[in-house]
Amino acid sequence: MMLNELNAKKAQGEKAIKELETKLYSEQHTSALLKQEKTKISAELNILRGQNAITDRQLKHGQNFNTKKDKAHKRIQEEKQKNLEDITKLNKDITELSWLNEKEKKRLDDPNLEKDQATKTMNLQTEANTVEIDIQIAKSRIAELTGKKEQTMKEINDILHEKRVVDKENAELQYKIDGRGHNEKV
Repeated sequence: MMLNELNAKKAQGEKAIKELETKLYSEQHTSALLKQEKTKISAELNILRGQNAITDRQLKHGQNFNTKKDKAHKRIQEEKQKNLEDITKLNKDITELSWLNEKEKKRLDDPNLEKDQATKTMNLQTEANTVEIDIQIAKSRIAELTGKKEQTMKEINDILHEKRVVDKENAELQYKIDGRGHNEKV
């Protein structure tokens, strides 16, 4: 019985060892296959990462190029707009100056221009002389009034002086009168 049990245990042990060896082989084989697949997938992943990096650089370069292109286009558009505004302003200035030029030409083409200008000059000269005469008259009037003022001030001072003298005489007379009356009362 023991031998049967021992043989059964041995058979069980051998069976377990065979199962473990099979399992070990199977796991090692699976591990080797997975390692090969991992290596293959890693290689593909590295290739894809490299391609992605290249594509990213190309996209960034394209974006930078487009951004630079857009900036250049925008700058050109702004310059174009500014030039159009300048042209519009210059056309307006040209129109105004042409109108003034025509007006001046008509004025200069006038046959009576010199005669009219001489008349205007004479009228202005006459007016200037009249103003100068008025200024001289005003200055002499100021001098006359200043003289009258000084004379009037002298007269006022003389009158005040005479008044003081009369007031002094009145005060003396009043004192004398008051002095007599004092004597008579006593």
